[in-house]
Amino acid sequence: MIWNFYAWAAPFKIAFKHNSAERNQAATVLIKLTHKGMNAWGEACPREYVTGESVDSCLAFLKNFSATLTATSFDSLNDWLVFKNHWNEVLNANLAATCAIEMAILDYLSKVNRCSVEQIIGATYSSGPFYYTAIIGDVKERIWDEQFAWHHALQMCDYKLKLNGEVAVDRLRIEKIVNAIPNASIRLDANNKWETVKEVQAYLDDLALPILGLEEPLKHGSFKALNELSKAIHTDIILDEHACRITDLDQIDVPSRFILNLRVSKCGGVLNTIAMAECAFAKGFRVIIGAQVGESSLLTRAATLVVNALSQKPLAQEGAYGTNLLAHDLVDQVLQFDNKGELNLPLEKDAIGFGNVKWNESAS
Repeated sequence: MIWNFYAWAAPFKIAFKHNSAERNQAATVLIKLTHKGMNAWGEACPREYVTGESVDSCLAFLKNFSATLTATSFDSLNDWLVFKNHWNEVLNANLAATCAIEMAILDYLSKVNRCSVEQIIGATYSSGPFYYTAIIGDVKERIWDEQFAWHHALQMCDYKLKLNGEVAVDRLRIEKIVNAIPNASIRLDANNKWETVKEVQAYLDDLALPILGLEEPLKHGSFKALNELSKAIHTDIILDEHACRITDLDQIDVPSRFILNLRVSKCGGVLNTIAMAECAFAKGFRVIIGAQVGESSLLTRAATLVVNALSQKPLAQEGAYGTNLLAHDLVDQVLQFDNKGELNLPLEKDAIGFGNVKWNESAS
């Protein structure tokens, strides 16, 4: 097996801003696995404020770890991922990198066997439709209005807004959506904005508008405060940075008050994300299958694989912006939503691997 690792940074068509970061290009790590004349690919979207990983740390880890990457069957891949000793700790500390490794191996197995990745993991293939959330960053009001108008023209009804924190600004944005789309579902993402439960309470009391959920209101690592907050407010809490590993689920007192936003890259890959989602369902959580901003179509396809494998439908799906956000994608068949946020995959016979990568490696 030959492994190659690359940084990929496609420019965004528009900058994307929230409380924790502002981005104007993708920050992605690619793996190319070459074995028996076949090329297969995996993708990681490391985020330091989520799993502690960066593009540089991912590349360093992968280059040092590549000698151990010998899984050439689904069983050997599964054994490698769940090995209960030193490697388990190593992989848990490098979740985005582990995702890229797993994807490359699954991509290889799908291509060499000429079947869908669903068949490789024992799931049922569905071409969709999959329905996606409109996500709008905390940008200048003119740009915000343009982005909302674009999503509205696509007849999208499910919205996630990156929170500004000024109640008047956030209220006005919500009212613009509700006035245009009375049946809209709206959730807010605070990206770990506040320090205390009282600050969150005060914000929600001032906002005084119904929302489906509030994502990551408190600083990272605040499980005790999150449990306290869930008892103090009526709004359900969505966990993202606080839900990267399956052990994180044990930190929550009342799962029915929480929604988990599970992203394939930050959760360590497809198989770990499926395991986390099924554990969450059993405990009483609801689940969103999300995406890191700037993902290529490779990770978009990986997320649809997760949805196809789950025993229950997720509450929502995020991502699939494709070249609506990226100046260029990695694959020849870009996966991105269309009217009503709808995405359809090819028929199963044409759904081989995670995508046919068309990319000039020398430009990396």
